[in-house]
This record gives sequence, C-alpha cells and structure tokens, in this order.
Amino acid sequence: MSSNILLINPILSKTDFEPPLGLLYISGACRAGGHKTKVVDLSFVRDLDYFKNYILPEIFDFDAVGIYSMSSMIDNVLEIACMVKHKKADIKIILGGPHPTLFPEEVLSSKCVDFVVMGEGERTIAELLDNISNESYYPFINGIGFRDEEGKIIINNRRELIDNLDILHFPDRTELDTLEGYINLAGIKVLFGRRALNIIASRGCSFDCAFCQPALRKIHGPNARYRSVRNVIAEMEYMKKKWKIDAVWFEDDTITFKKDWIVEFCDSIMRNKIKIGWSCNSRIDTVDEGLLKIMKKANCRQIRYGVESGSQKVLDGDFKKGTKIDRVKDIFGMTRKIGIKTYSYVMIGGRLETLDSINETRRFLKDISPNHIQLAITTPLPETRLKQEMESDKDIKIKTNSYKDIRLFEKCNFDTGYLKAYEIESIYRGMFNEFHFFKLRELINKNIFSWIKRNLDFMIILIKIKQDNKLLFTLSIFMRYLILALRLAIFRFLFMKKLDRILFKERLSFPPL
Repeated sequence: MSSNILLINPILSKTDFEPPLGLLYISGACRAGGHKTKVVDLSFVRDLDYFKNYILPEIFDFDAVGIYSMSSMIDNVLEIACMVKHKKADIKIILGGPHPTLFPEEVLSSKCVDFVVMGEGERTIAELLDNISNESYYPFINGIGFRDEEGKIIINNRRELIDNLDILHFPDRTELDTLEGYINLAGIKVLFGRRALNIIASRGCSFDCAFCQPALRKIHGPNARYRSVRNVIAEMEYMKKKWKIDAVWFEDDTITFKKDWIVEFCDSIMRNKIKIGWSCNSRIDTVDEGLLKIMKKANCRQIRYGVESGSQKVLDGDFKKGTKIDRVKDIFGMTRKIGIKTYSYVMIGGRLETLDSINETRRFLKDISPNHIQLAITTPLPETRLKQEMESDKDIKIKTNSYKDIRLFEKCNFDTGYLKAYEIESIYRGMFNEFHFFKLRELINKNIFSWIKRNLDFMIILIKIKQDNKLLFTLSIFMRYLILALRLAIFRFLFMKKLDRILFKERLSFPPL
C-alpha cells in the first residue's frame, strides 16, 4: 500500500548551511518503495510560525509525518508532533534520528508520537510505511518502537546495520526548495566563493573520544563503513551536472581513517580529471606528508581537524582524544606548507579546564594559525562518557539537564572545581571575539575589498531567503553592512597598529572576577 509521508527538518536556524542528508536519504528510500514524500526544511526560519501558517493546513494530504530529532531540538520536535496530532488525530507520527535512537521509551511517552525509528532508518521506514495500517505486523518490524493497543511501550530488536552502503539511493536533494540557498551560503562561508554541497562517504567512527562515545556507536555501530569510491564519485558528478556545483564538503567524522580508501578516491579524482574541489574532516593521527600531497593534487581545498584543546592535560583527561600537541603543530605546518587550508575545531570549559589550560589553547591557536576556527563550549552530551564522568565527579555541579539547554555555542551548563559556568561563558565570548578578529585582521591586511564583496554576497543570500517583511529586512541588513564596511576601512587605513596591540597582546579573555 502506498503512503504519503511528510518529512520535516525542524532545525530553526539561519546559520545552519548543511542540507539535511539523513532526511534526504529517508526520502529517497521511501520513494524507491513506491511511497510519496514531501520534505519541509525549517532551517531558514526562526520560529514555527511558518510551519503553522503554510504547512499545517496541508496536513490532511498526508498519512504519516516523519521528524528528525537531535536531543537539543526535542522540545521543538514534540511541539510540532502535537500540533500535527491536534490537527489530524489519525495521522501517524514517526520520530527518527539520534535522540529517538538513544531514548526510545522516553520519546514514546509522548502521546503525540506513534513510532520511533532507531538507528539507520532507510530500510526500517520503508517496511513501516508498507505496513502502516497493519497493527498486527508492528512487532515484526526490526528497528522501531511503538505503543500497543493497551498503551504499553514496545521496543523491537534493533535492525542490522547496512553493510553495503552503495545499495542506498543518493539523497533526494530535489525535494529541498531551500537547496539554492544552501549552495550559495556554503560556497561563501565554507569553501571560498564556490557553489558547494555536502556529501557523506561513510557512516560511523572507530575512535573513542569521550565527548562522542559510546553514543555514536549506539547510532552507527562500532566501526566506520564506507561507500565505494565509484559510488561517491558518481554522486559528485551527478551534483555537478544537476546543480553546477564545483565543490563538496564531506561530513564524515574522519574520512581519512581508512587510508586505502582516501588514496583510491584521490587517484580516481586525478585519473578522471574531475574538476571538483573538496573539504573534509580529519584527525592529525590519520594523515602524513605523503597523503596530504596526494590530497592536494586531487583538489582538496580544506581539511577540518579536531584540535579540541591546546592543553595535553585536557586532551587526555577530559576528551580521551589520543592525540599529541606536538603532532598537531607538525601536521598544521605540513598542511599549510602543502597548500591546503586548515580549519580547527576547538572546545573550552571541560572538567579539568583552568585559566592556564585555556591560555595554553589561546597561544596554541595563534601558533598553528588555522585559516578558520570553530570555537564551542565543552558540553556533556547525552549517553557520552564525558557526561557520565561529569555526573560522577563530586567537584562538578551540573546546573541543568534540560535538553533545550544543550547550546554548544553560547551556554555552559555546569560549574567545575576550577571555573564557574558564567566564567566559562565569559571566557568563551572573549575568545570568540579575539579569534574572529584574528582572522579578520588577516583578511583586511590581504584584501579588504575582496572581504567586503564576499560579505555583500552573503547579505544578498539572506535577503533572498527572507520569508516576510523583506523590504524592512533589506534596509536593515544593508545599513548594518555599510556601517561594518566603513568601520573595517577605517581600521585598515588608520588604526591597524593600534588594533594589533589591543587584540594580540597576552591577556586573559574576560574581565577580572
């Protein structure tokens, strides 16, 4: 029996420029099974008014609604589910993603949710939709949880992981009416002016970092599984032909973990003369000079390394990262010399973090000089070893366990024996400003006009995707842009030396407490 399912990406953020590949894989699997799908992407809106006004009135056209959910968004997800149930009581609500996989009983305690899909959902959702009206078959569908006729929560056996990822259809990007916005935002903000899209070549991670594991293993299994190089190249060429993209960024946790695979991939890029640039995530202990040179020849433009901290004590004690500071420095220098741009992921404020270790990180970042820095507050995510250790540490006071307070880029949820939550937040804001201007200085020195043009392009994209009050928004955004551009020009030509002294002298990153 064919079903009509609405798939929802509930991320409410204009800063999220990654098309929801997981949901698009689900859409492709549903369509391959003969079902009809529509994808609603809320990434470019700030609240649920758009959903209420434009999507909810059409809910009677659908038999089921599938919603992706991480822990940080579960409150919004359940609000959407209850809005839909209130509008159409007999519609089936299906939740999938990390949070329902880790906490299926908790999610099903909401009467607005009919099913959870645990782990990889492509085969599970297809089988569920085939039998959505056959309640007697629910207990036989591996990978789901549901409530029986008496209201008892039933959690079925987990479904086996997909060993051959090549059997999956490519993510159904044609379903996204926001796709052009993603392409332009990614090109401007991630890959240096190119039209870009994301892609994933593997699932899972074989490393054991405390801030991810064992949660990640519960979702994707203990080891990384790779698509074939041929399959990945085919998707890249399809995207280039279909949407004229000339760059992709790989979302894999560590694509360089399997060295034979990445070498084969690079050889294929070079042998077939594929003119597509790319960026990827990596660890410093999975690359060497020889591999970096091969990646450079194969059009690798940027590598995003998980540095996490400039303190060996924090790396070993908090994060269980298994990397060494000296090696990080060597690899960053090697990557820069070869001509690949670097991106550094950094977290501050862990269980063992002190003012001294934070300043070690500050100095280390200036030493390795990455092209881009993503700075976050160390956050004990659900079902991770880091959270378990913090909860058992008598010197740690966790201030809230509310899922809505999982905000890695603005909020700290705990006091430690060394720093209070408000101190960590203050330090974070100071470092964010310091290292934002650190790279801004480099841009201004090199070419202020190029920087201004790129940001003007970004402003135009924001205006294009604005849903309402477009004229007022346009005037507001251009006034802000002009003021910023004037300030930068003044800094560049009049105050650069003074700016250097203010921003780059050794100092703490927050006012004395």
